[in-house]
Amino acid sequence: MLKNVFLGISILFVLIYFSASILYDTKYVVYIKPVIIPAFICYAFCAFKERLNSHYLIFVFFFYAGEIGILFMEQSPIMYKFGLLFYFFSYLSLINLAYPYIKFVNLIKEIKLYSFFIFLLLTVLLVFILKIIFDSEIDFYLNTIIVLNALSAIFLVVTAFILLQEIFNRKTVYYFFGVFCIFFSDVISAVNFYLLDDFYLNLLERVLHFSGFFLFYLFIIQKEENKFS
Repeated sequence: MLKNVFLGISILFVLIYFSASILYDTKYVVYIKPVIIPAFICYAFCAFKERLNSHYLIFVFFFYAGEIGILFMEQSPIMYKFGLLFYFFSYLSLINLAYPYIKFVNLIKEIKLYSFFIFLLLTVLLVFILKIIFDSEIDFYLNTIIVLNALSAIFLVVTAFILLQEIFNRKTVYYFFGVFCIFFSDVISAVNFYLLDDFYLNLLERVLHFSGFFLFYLFIIQKEENKFS
């Protein structure tokens, strides 16, 4: 079947991407990334077309556009800025993806004390990362985009916690861990780029990045079900 062909292509390019990044120069490996997401989305359309709503497709568009923009980090600073801006819109799309499942009437009584603690911890972490970035010599527009991305990342994590507390089932667990994969992927990427350049951190960032994207796919195709007991 056609969906199996697209799934096979996706798996093949993921394996090539990760194995090549270990064995060869990572500068050339990054150009394999743009093939993976389109092949996987073709599989998703063949397998679960009726469950891929417009909110998810908007997220995929901005996420993929961000991937393309990031590829031109060294060649074109403007494309790199647009890539980061597209990531910002992909974060907003993810937040929008969760809101239909949240009942704001019960929001206050559902929020636990540990949620505020984790929110505060993540905020401090992001402030630390932003300080490292701003100590580098980068322009005003890039600073602004980075701040927008950091704020949207915090709101995305908060949304994930609220959703998990509102509805604790397999679907929301996928969303929760998908958010944390994307969040820590970005944190590791910033640390790796501005503070140190470590091969294993770079590899971990890629694993988290693709894991997050796959978990959001599982979230969107997962049928509604009862809460875990």
